[in-house]
Amino acid sequence: MIPTRTTVHSGVLAAGLGLSRLCQKKPISAGIWLGVFLPIKYYSATVLLYFALHKNWKVVTAGCATAAAVIALGLFSLALTCTPYFYDRSWAITLLRN
Repeated sequence: MIPTRTTVHSGVLAAGLGLSRLCQKKPISAGIWLGVFLPIKYYSATVLLYFALHKNWKVVTAGCATAAAVIALGLFSLALTCTPYFYDRSWAITLLRN
C-alpha cells in the first residue's frame, strides 16, 4: 500500500507543480515539472495531452524533452551498473549448472 500511496503523491505533486508554474505564466517551467514526473507516474501524460489539445506547444515540448532526458539518464545509469555483470561470464556458468 505504501508504494501506491507514494506514486499517487508524486503524480499529484507533478500536476500541482506544473499547473502552479503555468498559472505564473511560465509554460516551459511547467512542462519541465510535468516531464520530470512523467516516467514515474503517467498521470502527467494526460495533463500534457490536455495542453497538446489546446495547442500550448511550449508546455508539451518542454515536458516531452524533459521526460526523454529523464528516461535516457535512467537507462544510461542502468547500463553502467549492469554492464560489468554481463561482461563477466560466470553468470552464464551459474545458470547452466542449475
